[in-house]
Amino acid sequence: MELGTIDTIWQFIKLIVIIVGVHEFGHFIAARMTGMRADVFAIGMGRRLFGWNKITGFTWGNLPEDWDGGGHTDYRLCLLPIGGYVKIRGMIDESMDTDQMTSKPEPWEFRSKNAAQKALVLSAGVIMNFILAIAIYTGHAFFVGKDFTATTTVAHVAHGTVAKQAGFMKGDRIRSVNGVKVENWDDFFRTVTLTDLGSDKQVEVSRDGLIGGTAVITLRGNDLLAIVSGKQPFGLYKENSSVIIGAIESYSPADKAGIKGGDTILSIKNVPIVAAEQMQRMVKAHKEKKIPITYKHQNTIIDTMITPTSEGRIGVQIGEVYTGATVHRSYGIGEALMVGLNETWGAVKTMGDFVGNIASGAMSASESVGGPIEIATMAKRASDSGWDSFLLFTALISVNLGIINLLPIPALDGGHLVVVCIEAILRRELSLKAKTIIQQIGMFILFGLMGFVIIKGIIRIFL
Repeated sequence: MELGTIDTIWQFIKLIVIIVGVHEFGHFIAARMTGMRADVFAIGMGRRLFGWNKITGFTWGNLPEDWDGGGHTDYRLCLLPIGGYVKIRGMIDESMDTDQMTSKPEPWEFRSKNAAQKALVLSAGVIMNFILAIAIYTGHAFFVGKDFTATTTVAHVAHGTVAKQAGFMKGDRIRSVNGVKVENWDDFFRTVTLTDLGSDKQVEVSRDGLIGGTAVITLRGNDLLAIVSGKQPFGLYKENSSVIIGAIESYSPADKAGIKGGDTILSIKNVPIVAAEQMQRMVKAHKEKKIPITYKHQNTIIDTMITPTSEGRIGVQIGEVYTGATVHRSYGIGEALMVGLNETWGAVKTMGDFVGNIASGAMSASESVGGPIEIATMAKRASDSGWDSFLLFTALISVNLGIINLLPIPALDGGHLVVVCIEAILRRELSLKAKTIIQQIGMFILFGLMGFVIIKGIIRIFL
């Protein structure tokens, strides 16, 4: 297994341990506060790898099937890093253990508690996910602050993209979105793609040569949904962006020309290069034809001639980097807390918009829902960008996990809450058979969805 793959798996495990551990701790502490026994606190699913409890101490492998903690919890790590659970006495959960449900309810069991106590325990995991996100966003704002790209000027509009079809032009200076002034590129991009997901956006730009000097460009909601779901590229690039070289293919045209990893492509045929798409298009347009390329190696500007292959390649991996001015903002603790609350609420609203658009059919679930493979890949990228980027990604996934768990699907927290509400209305417990069937249906749905997104992720890699 390659080192890159191992690191990706490790970053995914770190992410899962943090957000699942916090989520399950919420259930656990709420259960203990309301007098319920928690037999198991598990990170991961499936076979027990190792764990600790007050009776047997630290042990490897599974505990005996008839093991009874007598009110003591077994804290364990399980084989599959795809979730976790707290096994609360008197509740049908992922373990599908129904033996305990045939006897008279005991005072320390879930089923002996009132509806409010049950609801608290079931919602505590989601609450902890939101608290984690608020803490990360607040801490990041207070200790690190925020950097904003100090520009709103368009440097390149890619052909055949949403931005090109909408009417954006090179040199446009973005002024506002739906009447709200835009201060920097980060605000603009976030507003048009994530705020009020799926709604039309009116973008006002300053443009030289126009009467009055301004134009209003309409971005259609359906096109913005296609951008967010990855079906279409936005195609809008800010000024002061450059294309940076990553890996170099041995004996490729770029290698023969002396280009090295970390070099920056400045221009091709004297046209400034600001976007990876722009460079790829120009190279492909000159298959087996010499083209002049100017690049920067360390502090030296170099002019060279390169002949792309018959496939229109020069043998490099490329990325984009912003080289212009940035504005740094620091926050006091009160301001940082407001940032944390606002960022978390924004993530909640965006995720809610995603779910709503998928439910209404405006977005395709198969194209919009990511699974473990996609999350692991994004976790690796975030980690490569620094610990703060990884933490911010953790906060986002924590919010997403919280929202998903609130969905009224059997086996999820939201599904259990629905059952509690039904029992509160009926003023009696549902039958053991009914609860078992509901849980089985939920597990079938969840495992089916998990299998679907994993297969989809594999297909994306190999096809």
